Amino acid sequence: MVTAVSLLIVLAAGPAASPSPAPPLTPPTPLTVIGTTHSGVCQTITEHANHAIQSALDGNLGLAVLIHNIRATDFDNLNTLQQMQAQQSWLRAASDIRVQAHAVDAEIKLLRAEANAAPPDDPRKNDLLAFANALGGALAHQDRAAAEFASAVLVLQGRVARAAVADETDQSDAHTGNLVRYGAPVHNRPPASPDMDPPPPQPGEMNRIDAQLAAALAQKSDAILHDEGLAADHDLGMLTGC
Repeated sequence: MVTAVSLLIVLAAGPAASPSPAPPLTPPTPLTVIGTTHSGVCQTITEHANHAIQSALDGNLGLAVLIHNIRATDFDNLNTLQQMQAQQSWLRAASDIRVQAHAVDAEIKLLRAEANAAPPDDPRKNDLLAFANALGGALAHQDRAAAEFASAVLVLQGRVARAAVADETDQSDAHTGNLVRYGAPVHNRPPASPDMDPPPPQPGEMNRIDAQLAAALAQKSDAILHDEGLAADHDLGMLTGC
C-alpha cells in the first residue's frame, strides 16, 4: 500500500530517469463544439456530445489555470497561513475539475447506448462509439489527474502543518526549560515517529516539489488532449447523413 510518507519520498526524490517518449507525428485534432443539427437522431447525438465536449474543454482550462497558479507561486517564501491558503485553492480547483468530469457521465453513457443500439449497417455506428469511448477516456483522465494531484497536495499540507507544530514546539520547549529551572512539574511529550510523520520541509524543497507536481499535470494534460483528438477525428463520421 502506498503511504503518505512513501508518496512524499517519491516527490522529494524527483522523477526517475526514463527515456523521453517520441513526439507525435502530428498534433492531435482540436476538440470543438459541434454545430447545430435539426434532424431527430442527429440532434439528440449532437446535444449529448456537446455537453460532454464543453465539460472536457472546461476541464482543460481548469488544468491549465491550475498549472499556471502552481508555477507562479513562490511557496517557500510564503508564511504558514499563506501556504495553507494556496494549497486550499489548488484543492478547490482540483475538486472543480473532478466535478466537471463526472457531470457528463450520463452523456457519455447515452452516446454509447445510441451507438450500441444502432444497426450494424448504420454508417454512424462505429464513429459514434469511437467518439464516446475517446471522449469518455479524456474525461476519466482529467478526473484521475485531479485526484492524484489532490492526494499529493494533502501530503504536502501535512508537512506544512508539521512544520508549524515544530515551530510551536520549539517555543514551548524553551518555556518548559524555564519551568524546569524553577522546579515546576512538566509532563514529557511522546517523541515523533519517523515512520508515521513526514519530516518538515527543508528550504527550497517545497518549490521543487510543486514544480514536479505542475510538470506531472502538464504531462497528463498532453495525454488528455490526445484522447480528445481521437474523439474529434470521429465527430464528423458520427453525424454522417445529418
